[in-house]
Amino acid sequence: TVISAKSANAAVINTSTTIPAAKTRVIRRHIRSGENIEHNGDMICFGRINSGAEITVAGCCMLFAPLFGLCRVQGEAAFVQSVGKEGLLMFHDEIFESFDAPKRFFWDNNEVKIEECK
Repeated sequence: TVISAKSANAAVINTSTTIPAAKTRVIRRHIRSGENIEHNGDMICFGRINSGAEITVAGCCMLFAPLFGLCRVQGEAAFVQSVGKEGLLMFHDEIFESFDAPKRFFWDNNEVKIEECK
């Protein structure tokens, strides 16, 4: 893909080469210590992310089990069931530690916003 500026306000994109969008990755198991999973799309994880495990997601992320390892999310939103004492959530380079209630994190006007889920 080639991008060329026609003016200060517009760009023309030559789409002669199409880059396929990354699919949503679904993980239905626990992520063990020492595992490092990276994905360029969205991710849904139903298993626990153990201490010493890391996941990095370029898109949105949904974690339906406790996070005890490290999760990095750069997408527009994340849903996290809970973060244990050893766990860390990095959402757009902001770090969040230990919480018990499910929370939704989202990117709005260049800042992180958080909602508690009920």
